[in-house]
Amino acid sequence: MANIMTKFNLHSKQTLESSAKRSKPRRRPSLNQIIVCSGLVLCLLFLAVPLWMGLAVKGRQISNADDIPKAECIMVLGARVYKDRPSHMLEGRLEAAISLYFKQKAPQILVSGGGAGTDFDEAIVMRRYLISRGVPAESIIMDHAGINTYQSCYNATFKFGYKKILIATTEYHMQRSLFLATKLGLDCYGYASPDKLAYGMPFNYGREALAKLKAIYNIYLHAPISAVQTD
Repeated sequence: MANIMTKFNLHSKQTLESSAKRSKPRRRPSLNQIIVCSGLVLCLLFLAVPLWMGLAVKGRQISNADDIPKAECIMVLGARVYKDRPSHMLEGRLEAAISLYFKQKAPQILVSGGGAGTDFDEAIVMRRYLISRGVPAESIIMDHAGINTYQSCYNATFKFGYKKILIATTEYHMQRSLFLATKLGLDCYGYASPDKLAYGMPFNYGREALAKLKAIYNIYLHAPISAVQTD
């Protein structure tokens, strides 16, 4: 009888120890592990998103202006202005649009930018520059509410009613611009200006990598914003 009780006690002890081991909470990942894993995920996204966007807009960026099909308008995406003149980067975008306009690729130029109501209204500065280069004022449409690339593309179709456009912007900015425009329903092609101010390019390309992730969010996760007042 004593042997039976001893065996029973040993079995009960082993059962309790086994249960305790099974119920022991799992070890939580350390902060370093979380940081490393997050970094790897971001690296994969930074690599995958540009490749995916490139496939999505393949064939829509054309380097020879003569080969670009005709459209309803040429949209110039805004960049920094210095009160009464465009920055070198924006000047390059405007020159690309001027080239397309005088090749009769579209009858109108849509200048889209932010800074409405200030001395740095991008649309007004762009309009003045185009007029100084011989573009008729009546051929220029201003969008003062193009506060970012997504909003500019959104306004082009939902506010102004364009269906087919040509995009004039900088080389590093073109892929995302075409991606957003096509996903918003625009039939579009791009003609890139040279990447001027080479010393600023590392920063611009780094910012563009983050902006591409934001573009994915805007298109697939964020409800479309309504077009705001434009002139």
